[in-house]
Amino acid sequence: MSDVAQPEPEPIRIGHAERQAAVEALKHHHEAGRIDSQEYEERSVKATNARSRAELDTLFTDLPHPHAVAGETLTTLTPGAPPAEPPAPAAEPARRGVLNIPEPLATTIVSATPILAVILFFLTDSWLWFLAIPLVATVIYGSESHPERDRKRRRRS
Repeated sequence: MSDVAQPEPEPIRIGHAERQAAVEALKHHHEAGRIDSQEYEERSVKATNARSRAELDTLFTDLPHPHAVAGETLTTLTPGAPPAEPPAPAAEPARRGVLNIPEPLATTIVSATPILAVILFFLTDSWLWFLAIPLVATVIYGSESHPERDRKRRRRS
């Protein structure tokens, strides 16, 4: 055996989500009657002030699951393990317009159309340019149905 001491691993830092999840787990244990109100209060304060995962681990050594930390259990996490991947962002609903223009540009075009219609009206003395406003919006965004509005119409009839 080697007499060389192994360096201690650096503590894994935690954030607000982990602290909140630990407090929620402690609340579950309190409601289940595993810890009394005073102990729940003491452990909650420690969880709220915790800076590392090890500090949270000590709060759950004598308690069964849940040991929640941001959606994972404390006992299944090991130091040095890669962090869990964040949830994928929700996909934007697809527009049903004729053109597939990115959202910031589509909003700009639809917003500029009335201004352009007024300018063209004065230059050409033709009111038909105002028809471009709903036409451009329909081409870019499509004629999407609105389930809530449709439901209200069905109730009235």
